[in-house]
Amino acid sequence: MFAIKSIQQALTRNNAPSNAIQKERLSLDDELTKVGESDIKSSMLFPSAVSFVNKNLMSHGHHGLPEEKSAQYKSLVNGVAEGDISNTSAFAASSFGWSQQYFKAKQPQERADALVGAVMNAGGAFFAGAADHQDYKLGKK
Repeated sequence: MFAIKSIQQALTRNNAPSNAIQKERLSLDDELTKVGESDIKSSMLFPSAVSFVNKNLMSHGHHGLPEEKSAQYKSLVNGVAEGDISNTSAFAASSFGWSQQYFKAKQPQERADALVGAVMNAGGAFFAGAADHQDYKLGKK
């Protein structure tokens, strides 16, 4: 039940946004703004996905982003934006980070959030692999 709620909140925007925004989410949003969402190209799938999900979860007042995951997301977003790592690598690293959070979690909602994060990012790695391959094939990377 917790996992379904986490997925729903990650993929949809709340029509009545919450005023209570978690500081880790706000910090991540600020970093995404520095990277420049307008400069996030379609080939930068990871930063686009992180921005999309983070904004959705902020609109729901979701407070389940651990500080270390926020820091990891910032690092990975910058790595992709600077061309140091691929979208696939960023999604895979994020999935692994969420799987570590699963074992640290003490509450059912924390475990559900970590499980959803691990699975969604693993799926992102799978789909980003095709896009990254196409970019390399066309000489975009």
